[in-house]
Amino acid sequence: MLVIHPRACYAFPVMLLRRNRPASLPAPPALGDALSALLPPRRALALLAAYRATPSPAPSLLPPTPDALLALAAHPERNRATLREIAAVLFVSRERARQILARARSDLASSPAADRLLAPLRDAVSAWLDASGGALAPADLLAPPPALAPLLPPFTPAAALLLLHDLSPLAPPHLHRSFYSLHPPQLLEAVEAFLLEHLLAGAPLLPLAEIAPALHARLPAIPPAHALPLLLRVADSLPSVLLTLAGEAGLRRPASAELLRSCLAPLPAATIPDLVQRFNLRVRPASQLGSGHIRALLLRDPLVRRVSPGHYALPTGHQTSLPLHPTPEPPDHA
Repeated sequence: MLVIHPRACYAFPVMLLRRNRPASLPAPPALGDALSALLPPRRALALLAAYRATPSPAPSLLPPTPDALLALAAHPERNRATLREIAAVLFVSRERARQILARARSDLASSPAADRLLAPLRDAVSAWLDASGGALAPADLLAPPPALAPLLPPFTPAAALLLLHDLSPLAPPHLHRSFYSLHPPQLLEAVEAFLLEHLLAGAPLLPLAEIAPALHARLPAIPPAHALPLLLRVADSLPSVLLTLAGEAGLRRPASAELLRSCLAPLPAATIPDLVQRFNLRVRPASQLGSGHIRALLLRDPLVRRVSPGHYALPTGHQTSLPLHPTPEPPDHA
């Protein structure tokens, strides 16, 4: 016969409350730790080496300098290591390195545990993209938000976003040309068509803030807060578009000529090195030009004249910031 002590009826509900008390959730693992938990050691090492996250005596796999980090952020494809570099880390042939890397990516793509472990990182990246206007500039990749920074090691932000894109190309972050976006490539191609249409019909240098409201009206899937940042990122990534630091964009040839005239107008005359410096101080890094392009623009512009060897100027009537001095007429000897 089972006998229950009278005090047990009071203790049993307390035991149930303690058992059902929610425990504190563990912190999400970093990307390197998640890969180590999901993959065998060699496959995890192959993925680390494939995105330049493994220190190695090889010069190409050494930790990049701050200047190199900005270059890697501006060119996302450079965050992928070559098969030769991966094979040097694994001490195998290039073909064997390719097989190990393909198996590692296949394991992650078909693993429900991988989706569960990488979900906090994807959510943090999506929140970062949304807070940045739907797209990330290269400089943004150098300073991830505090909530995301602990989830990235040992990868750099640019390499981590590239890895997430390679594992699931249909999910954010989407890689389009040279930047990452929250929006799919089909929508970004529509943004490109919208931008080029307005640049062809507008002034040589068009402020993008003026056409940003029209972008949301044409493409309602783009929130109003994302319109201007997306236009800036798209304009900066198109090789046929010039983008200034003031947010003005134009087709490269007419916009470059117009901007070069504005650099030359306040000066009586200027040399090509001086014009190169003045021009590049007003445009984004992707739109900067060298001395050869500046010289070609000066020689092609009908309004610019060469006043002395190596010196160029606009006609006096175009130098509005300078006082005009009429040229004296020669005396009449009649």
